[in-house]
Amino acid sequence: MPATMNRNLLFATLTAGLALAGVIAAQTAAPRLERPLPKTIIRGNLHVDGERTWNAQHVVIHGDLILEEGGRLEVNDSVVELVGEAAGDRVIRWRGGALLTIDSTLGGTPGTDDAPSAPADLLLLDGDWGTTRTTLQHIGELRVGGAPPGGHLWGTGLTARDQVGPVLLSGAGRIDLVDSDVRIEPAP
Repeated sequence: MPATMNRNLLFATLTAGLALAGVIAAQTAAPRLERPLPKTIIRGNLHVDGERTWNAQHVVIHGDLILEEGGRLEVNDSVVELVGEAAGDRVIRWRGGALLTIDSTLGGTPGTDDAPSAPADLLLLDGDWGTTRTTLQHIGELRVGGAPPGGHLWGTGLTARDQVGPVLLSGAGRIDLVDSDVRIEPAP
């Protein structure tokens, strides 16, 4: 199957999954992220090159999260925290893969009395990110762009909280967000 056809099929699958997840989430009575979540710790970079799903987890990654071509990660009712020593140490990087986040929080390391915060970067330069009721926190740079076909950020309810700058749009990037409170600006 040609790459364009694969990408269109992936986009259609993600769209259907996002719609179904929204219906399921609306029908559940459990409050969103108000209960303690089991913690999963990953040491080193995590390359997603197949299908993977995280449900109701606090995933702590001491490395980068890389979404490879053909990879798909679905994150439901979870927290994904990239732990670094300084701003930009850790990155979520799309290399043609897809991320679907539903009722979840993504970001870097919050500060403590003993250590400053370490915001993570999100570089959506080639791939897709579908989002429903997702919160961003401790993000240094969120860039959507790249060479064609570029990155595509879409969905509803993307919220910025705690040290999140604007979404920087460049190149062939596309953003289709509804009911979201993130700022979108052209990349310098």
